[in-house]
Amino acid sequence: MVKDVALIGYPDGCGGTLAAAVVVPDGPPPTLADLRDYLAGLGMTDWYLPSRLDVVTELPRTSLGKVRKNILAERLNAG
Repeated sequence: MVKDVALIGYPDGCGGTLAAAVVVPDGPPPTLADLRDYLAGLGMTDWYLPSRLDVVTELPRTSLGKVRKNILAERLNAG
């Protein structure tokens, strides 16, 4: 199960952008294949399916509760 999630774009190395799912699990974390299968089953097109999965304990948020995607993007690009 997924407790919280954010989708972040990251460079594909060819001038484009791919989607990464940053997930806070609620129990055992999903695999990338499980997440892609689930989203495809909901009708999400292949173009938008995440090609990377990062599991974290919490998402960084602003004082208003919005996800700080810039921090997540920096982490994805650094590692």
